[in-house]
Amino acid sequence: MSIHNAPSRTLPPLAYPFDRLSIGKNRLTDEVIPPFTILKELRVLNLSFNSAKVQCVVAQFLYQFVSALPK
Repeated sequence: MSIHNAPSRTLPPLAYPFDRLSIGKNRLTDEVIPPFTILKELRVLNLSFNSAKVQCVVAQFLYQFVSALPK
């Protein structure tokens, strides 16, 4: 079982306290995106000024939610 589909009771304590996280300008790649999915309270994630690939992955990830909104 991966951490991404693990029951919430097995998540590490740091999965809950973050509601905003700014990690811009760090040369991050698209490999950093999946671990953020365990941050249950995260509402704002700033990944600006990282790899262009990160920006593309984030845009694709968010598009699935926007396209599911009622019209």
